[in-house]
Amino acid sequence: MRKYLQKKGFSPDCVERIVAELTAYGYLDDERLAKRRAHDRLREKGRGRRTIACELLRMGIDPSVVRRAIASIDPEEEAEAAWGFARRKWPKLSGEPVDKLRALSVMLQRRGFPLSAVRRALQRLAAEQDLPFA
Repeated sequence: MRKYLQKKGFSPDCVERIVAELTAYGYLDDERLAKRRAHDRLREKGRGRRTIACELLRMGIDPSVVRRAIASIDPEEEAEAAWGFARRKWPKLSGEPVDKLRALSVMLQRRGFPLSAVRRALQRLAAEQDLPFA
């Protein structure tokens, strides 16, 4: 908010007064914003921890706040999000099943999911599709 107000030409004293007032009213709460955004991105966009952390840092949220927000993500919830993404993408992929699994693995990793969640999602998908999975 400070950067935005400074870009708009507000004086430093005015910026500090506005930020203090907004904080007092509870409108500026990076902790709450980061946790909410992390959980929303996980559920709604199928993003993993690493991608969410990068997005929060790009928003200008303090790294310690980002770490706490990421730590609040339940590994089970993250694995379910990876599974949901894999299940939605499976029918859209072409090629042999082993190639589709490989492509999904890459997609999930690029979306920031940890290898444990990727592996669980692929195992579950392989079982559902009656495919061998090592």
